[in-house]
Amino acid sequence: MRARINAPGVAGPILRLIIGVSILLVFGLAGNRLIALYSIPLPGAVVGLVLLAGALAIARRVSAPGTAWLPENVAPASRALLNHLGLLFVPAGCAVLTEGDVLRRNWIPILAALVVSTTLGLAVCGWIMHRFVSGRAE
Repeated sequence: MRARINAPGVAGPILRLIIGVSILLVFGLAGNRLIALYSIPLPGAVVGLVLLAGALAIARRVSAPGTAWLPENVAPASRALLNHLGLLFVPAGCAVLTEGDVLRRNWIPILAALVVSTTLGLAVCGWIMHRFVSGRAE
């Protein structure tokens, strides 16, 4: 049993996956804690993702010895979550199906919100992409 636990290639990836999930959870909890402390009008997961993106950007910019641990440990966990991303939409899809009467009563505001948010999101992403592309061309 001991040889199996210490076998090369077995404990390493599993341990990195556990560390990566733990890092993701810590950033998610930090985001929830920040919205609780400062009443930020955003979901805690979004705030946690912004914090994680900032930490990854800092780790990439610094690129000093000893700072590569964050991206190296987050990558396996994020890759595993992205590979199973479809499963994360199942609860939302079930909620939509169970709330059919609410959707029938409020379909006009829901449709308006979807159209406006999609259009605004595309416009902002296009503007940001244009800024990045035109900055690199010079």
